[in-house]
Amino acid sequence: MTGPTRCTARAVVMAVVAGVMLLLPACGDRPETDKQVIILGFDGMDPKLCELMLNQGRLPSLARLRDAGGFRALGTSTPPQSPVAWSTFITGTNPGEHGIFDFVHRDPKNYGPYDSTCETKEGSWALDAGKWKFYLKGGEVLNLRKGKPFWEYLTEGGVPASICRIPAIYPPQESKGAEFRSLSDMGTPDIRGSLGEFSYYTSGPIRKRISGGGAAYRLSFKNNMGQGAFYGPPDGMLAPPPDKEFNTKPTEVPFTIYRDPTDPTIRILWQDQEVLLSVGEWSEWYPVEFEMGPRLAVGSLDAGPAVPNSTAYSICRFLLKRARPFLELYVTPFNIDPLNPSLPISVPDDFAVEVAQHIGRYYTQGLPQDTKALSHGVLTTDEFLQQADIVRRERIRMLDYALEHFQRGVLFFYFGGTDMVAHMFWGARHPDHPALTEEQHQKYKDVVDRTYLETDRVVGQVMDRFPQATVIVMSDHGFETFTRQFNPNNWLVENGYAVLAQPDKPDSPPKIDFAKSRAYAMGINGLYVNLLGREGQGIVPPSEKQVLLDEIADKLLAYRDPKTGKQVIKEMYQSDRVYSGPNVKIGPDMQIGYDRTFRGSWQAGLGGLDQQIMSDNTDAWCADHCIATDLVPGVLFTNRPIALEDPDLTDLAPTLLDEFGVQVPPKMHGRNVFKKPGTVALNR
Repeated sequence: MTGPTRCTARAVVMAVVAGVMLLLPACGDRPETDKQVIILGFDGMDPKLCELMLNQGRLPSLARLRDAGGFRALGTSTPPQSPVAWSTFITGTNPGEHGIFDFVHRDPKNYGPYDSTCETKEGSWALDAGKWKFYLKGGEVLNLRKGKPFWEYLTEGGVPASICRIPAIYPPQESKGAEFRSLSDMGTPDIRGSLGEFSYYTSGPIRKRISGGGAAYRLSFKNNMGQGAFYGPPDGMLAPPPDKEFNTKPTEVPFTIYRDPTDPTIRILWQDQEVLLSVGEWSEWYPVEFEMGPRLAVGSLDAGPAVPNSTAYSICRFLLKRARPFLELYVTPFNIDPLNPSLPISVPDDFAVEVAQHIGRYYTQGLPQDTKALSHGVLTTDEFLQQADIVRRERIRMLDYALEHFQRGVLFFYFGGTDMVAHMFWGARHPDHPALTEEQHQKYKDVVDRTYLETDRVVGQVMDRFPQATVIVMSDHGFETFTRQFNPNNWLVENGYAVLAQPDKPDSPPKIDFAKSRAYAMGINGLYVNLLGREGQGIVPPSEKQVLLDEIADKLLAYRDPKTGKQVIKEMYQSDRVYSGPNVKIGPDMQIGYDRTFRGSWQAGLGGLDQQIMSDNTDAWCADHCIATDLVPGVLFTNRPIALEDPDLTDLAPTLLDEFGVQVPPKMHGRNVFKKPGTVALNR
């Protein structure tokens, strides 16, 4: 799922170092630091499909892991969204503690959406110098997740930890005590500050409008030569126009394309780089440097080269889709260059560089598989699978490097491809999906299965290399097909809980008039009361809030899909009944738990409206997991016996602490999965 972000890349920024307090050793004993625990996190891995393939004998490594220890469905978070679930795993607490309730949160003052996991604070104390602005106080990137990660307790207790590519930690933060290394993943922006914006260049007609996730650019050719530009982040030092708070004009790097007069090949030149491409060929990584600020003379006052005040270092890959009769070129989002990071992506700062020096440049952007390019038809299905394989091979090289340098303590390693591939191909396992033709169903119905086979091979290699280690394979949630979408804002309007605003122009998209509405939806699962004294235009007195929530919940549970007659919503989760902690106030008043095959609509995710309440999901994103919590548990495999019959995500952090003899804090209410129910975790 992609969404809006505040993490802009206007300047080089530094990560915030979280303040931590040291814990006393439990019971006076020294923590057990010589143990080896390896956790492989496979995003979205589903227990139903695992069980089916295990019974078919197709997952021998996971079967070996299960037979040595155990296999359980792993209870997920409410709602089962990746940033919510991974934050729960990381902190061992519920959203009421860690404060992440969705990909998207809302600002109650203006009802605007923002990225739930991170925020960029712009520089301040600006000095104006003509068209330039110089900030005396630099900006910073903040991680909005609350709560202390389990690895901070471990390293403070003397246990080394390597956390490779885990979601919801951007920007990564220091961890005091024993050796600690970390790379961020989901939530890490591209160099523009977005969650990933591809570029599509063509000398032909731009047939389809691209909204969100990328942009299309027209190229003109003369005598087989064309010119264009790569577009980077806005120059944060450039003074904004009078009516703007910040400059939004992107920086540019010009390039020239030469097309061979006979062969289906091109040559692209920019800065000091050159790439040769044939049709259907993916390039390696290439650097692109976006210059910012005024150019300053280096050397004497009279002479010397002029260099930019700062540079945003990025990398990209190219795919030449077509050379004739017109050119089509796909360029990946401009990733932060791991050999020269302009934004914080690792701890220590040079860890990302060290990895790149050993395995080559790699995707640093979270969610690297370009699902938006596939949804917009810029990448074909086969081209998307080629890209997914590039990502997979990069991750295998990175895992090999992590394993080579792992000696003791905890190693966590994350694979996001199981989730991204499932989003785009799980629906192919169901012949009647409205987004797929019969031909697509037949061609791609086994793609998810093949991904699980590759996963099984990875697990086997880890077990063979570390036979004495405790190996845990887990996922944050499972999967379900997504065929019909529901817009709760349209439902609220139709049932009198929300009112449409008068359009500014005849063709303006419909909007909610918050001054007249009692409730609204924002995010994939969230529903809010327009509460007086909390929302900017709130009208519902706090004394009426509960009655309104109960009334809306009852009606939503009774709603049936007019096309199929099926119940659309299985559960309604009222926040003060399912969450606990100081940050319950940040989240929605209710979370919508959709039944199988349903999900919130794309427009509703950002608080928008559709033409109708229900519609078919015809997007390439044909499967999801943002539904009722009990319908999409994750997986838990381990080579040690699992004592709990009903483990969930909150149990894993206290398990790790307890296993290493580190005191489990009272905020963690989970259990040690290796101990029988009723056994109290260490010093709890």
